Amino acid sequence: MVASGQPVEGIDHGDRSGGGRSQDLRGEPRPCDEFRTMLQSKPPSSRTTAQEDIMSENTVTASATRVINASRDKVWRAETEPQYFEQWFGAKPGSVKADLRSGGTWSATVTPGGNEVELAGSYVEVTENEKLVMTIPNGPEYVEVTITFIDLGDRTEVTSSTPVPPEAREIAEETAGSILDAVAAIAESL
Repeated sequence: MVASGQPVEGIDHGDRSGGGRSQDLRGEPRPCDEFRTMLQSKPPSSRTTAQEDIMSENTVTASATRVINASRDKVWRAETEPQYFEQWFGAKPGSVKADLRSGGTWSATVTPGGNEVELAGSYVEVTENEKLVMTIPNGPEYVEVTITFIDLGDRTEVTSSTPVPPEAREIAEETAGSILDAVAAIAESL
């Protein structure tokens, strides 16, 4: 997604032009209407151990790192505060709700094809200004994204990492890089 409420290239927010198909992190085509399916998917806490084992055996880590010309506090704010979250996530203005704590949840409304769809996830781990682990819907499943923030004085190194199937690594890294670029633009303007 891009700052100012525009979606980042590579993240499936549905087709905002009203038609067409998009791709999920696996690179598979998905009609925009499948966003509705996400609302009925199992959250990570309901996965079985066997499902987790299969996921870990068949995944690689997709990661992207950026050094942002802003303090760690500003980068954290750009990543987590609702008014900035909606910008890099491409959500409807004013729709992001976030209970930013370990075990908390977030939700946002996107408008693929003009239809309002609420997406939601959870915060698995929150260590202010240091680490954020959150779940994000991806089709009928959730992906867990880990974001670390390293203080470099007046700059911050941010790394986003996500377990994905090997064939989705490239698109996931491009997507994460685009999101971090949007977060950087927001943080650098604070």
